[in-house]
Amino acid sequence: MRKLLTIFFITLCSGSFIFGQTTPDPPTLNFVSVEPDPNPELSYTHFSWNPSVSLDVVAYIIHIWTSPNDTRVVDTIIGKESTYWVWDESWGGYGSESYSISAINSLADDGKESKLTDPDTTMFLEAIFDPCQGFMELNWNPYGGWGDSLSHYTVYKSESNSSFTPISPNTNNTSYNDEEVTPYNRYCYYIEATHLDGRKSTSNMACDSSNMPRPPAYINPVGSTFIEDQVVELTFYVDPSTELSNYKLIRSENKSNLFDTVKTIISQNGGEIILTDDIPEGKPYYYYLLAMNDCGLIATRSGLNSLMRLSGENSGFYNALVWNSFVDWTGGVDKYYIYRKTGNGEYEVIDSLSATDTSYTDNIGDIIYTIDLAEFCYYIVAKEGAGNPLGTLGLSQSNNVCLYPEPVIYMPNAFTPNGDGMNDEFMPVLTFTPKEYYFIIRSRWGNTIFETEDPNIPWNGEYKGGLVNEGVFVYYLKVIDQNDQVIEKKGQLMVLYPAD
Repeated sequence: MRKLLTIFFITLCSGSFIFGQTTPDPPTLNFVSVEPDPNPELSYTHFSWNPSVSLDVVAYIIHIWTSPNDTRVVDTIIGKESTYWVWDESWGGYGSESYSISAINSLADDGKESKLTDPDTTMFLEAIFDPCQGFMELNWNPYGGWGDSLSHYTVYKSESNSSFTPISPNTNNTSYNDEEVTPYNRYCYYIEATHLDGRKSTSNMACDSSNMPRPPAYINPVGSTFIEDQVVELTFYVDPSTELSNYKLIRSENKSNLFDTVKTIISQNGGEIILTDDIPEGKPYYYYLLAMNDCGLIATRSGLNSLMRLSGENSGFYNALVWNSFVDWTGGVDKYYIYRKTGNGEYEVIDSLSATDTSYTDNIGDIIYTIDLAEFCYYIVAKEGAGNPLGTLGLSQSNNVCLYPEPVIYMPNAFTPNGDGMNDEFMPVLTFTPKEYYFIIRSRWGNTIFETEDPNIPWNGEYKGGLVNEGVFVYYLKVIDQNDQVIEKKGQLMVLYPAD
């Protein structure tokens, strides 16, 4: 008798009698999951559950919630050990659906049905391309049924029918913006929800095309050139495949400061774009060229295009030059080339420097007497290195700087015309080429020993076919420089003949 009571008690606690006279326990719903398919009609819903613990269960009933307080029976799945089913008439490709499952212990009219499981709700994903921002916006409803046991969501992506790959960090958000989108491609996505115990559920597949005018893949700063003292010409090379045509040129006095728009242009089909800008003197401006989309937003920004500002200062026989470096070529600066023009001549390269040099000193002592006009003009050219993969190597040219050496005259006080090749001649040393020149040497008694109007002819110590004796002589010099300034000098000089 005690054994029969024990069996009766165990059966009662299980929720049903062996003979089907009580209500069975419900199964445990593991997940409902939508099959990701590009065709919503084929987005079948998959169900997984653990069987009821009641021994007399013969089938399971799938319910779909049609309102917060009502359900409709979808199908009956025969077999107590049945744990998986696929519904091929679901609408999971068109919206989110909520389901519950019950267990039944007889298919006859007197069968008892368990209570419904708490509903599990499928995820419905929408993907909408934003042509202004240039990204795919993804939104989905939370998976319903796991509560705090939901671990995370993962976004899966396919581009142009490629295999799906995860693209997002594991997140608990129900939205994601995919910014890795190129124009005129079709993108498909689905969401995977993961339970803390590892079970998973997927959403429908959502697809959209990135139809927008193709932005330039690159805008390369080719360089800048001063065409006048306060007018600069800026060259950019824009990806020829672009379909955008609106551009803004922005400028700043400092590459890290805010930039102001200085010009708006329309240019079709990309390629080379040349712009001019009027600038205040003495400022090394920095520029970006922006490609703007149809929504007025920046689609592509160029590399930094900068000006090279050259300055110079004369000190006697030396002209010192200083400039700022060009900052943002893909291939870097290969070399700086120094161009110089003297007097009324043409510009020519006089030297080249490494990319780390931004100063140069020009020794003009050897040429100052060979030019008609004591004017030295310079500009610097920077050339890009070979590291630019686009093939449009940059070239930038600084402003022009002209220097005018101060008219300085150096007068030696002695020379030795003994024919040894050292200090055998006497003449004034000028840092300029004079318009007019008169130089005379006299003895102490006033006799004219040497006289010339040619600044290139020195006195070699001769007088009337022979060398003068050692002694003191006097000189007088009168010159008129290129600015019509008259300069006169008087003084004494010593003729010496050193002993062997």
